[in-house]
Amino acid sequence: MSPWWYRRRPLLILVIYLIGFYAGWWLWYRATGDSAYAPSYVWIARGVHVSSRTVLWIGTAFAFAGWAARLWGSAYLSTAVVWNRDALQGALFVDGPFRFVRNPLYLGNDLQAFGIGLLASPIGLGIIVIGNIVFTAALAAHEATGMRARYGAAYDAYCRAVPAIVPRLFPARVDGAARGRPTLGAGLRAEFLTTSFALGMLAYTLTSSLWALWVLIAIGWIAQAFARAQTPSTSAA
Repeated sequence: MSPWWYRRRPLLILVIYLIGFYAGWWLWYRATGDSAYAPSYVWIARGVHVSSRTVLWIGTAFAFAGWAARLWGSAYLSTAVVWNRDALQGALFVDGPFRFVRNPLYLGNDLQAFGIGLLASPIGLGIIVIGNIVFTAALAAHEATGMRARYGAAYDAYCRAVPAIVPRLFPARVDGAARGRPTLGAGLRAEFLTTSFALGMLAYTLTSSLWALWVLIAIGWIAQAFARAQTPSTSAA
């Protein structure tokens, strides 16, 4: 059985965002005395002398790139695997994005963290980005421990061939690894939540409304919970 922080990873990821947005603003106010809410994308735009709209669209691109990375990986898996409460070691699976990076889903989380974090204060951006990187690294390390215990030298060979989080340029081939067939429907069902993150970022870019972001994330959370409830559980054995 996986530890509690792994089993509660969707909630903890959301908590990182909430801390970044609200505690991050409070810390920024305490550090600067500036009560006017100026998101990170405004500060970055001023620093590099471009329009804030340009930085927002770059953030939106990061949010959708993260969603695409997760969707590609989830299309080879399923809701039952992606959101299983325990880390699964059912197969040493190397296909699709897994030939470029061992953890495409967590790469997607980190990309979305940067994009959406631009809407928080500069301190909040740091909390969101660093918090996601540290947490997804811990999740990946937990999964790797189980895979190494089960597959030994074969998993070590995979680790040598494929980076953990920064993708390689060309797909790797790992002897004896399982292959798969992507299913778009499976990927979409597993990514209701991250779809809402990407759409929420787009909605903010178009409307400048944080309410639009949070409402869409709430809808995505409910939809993901419903999809998990309708999906047969998969054994961690």
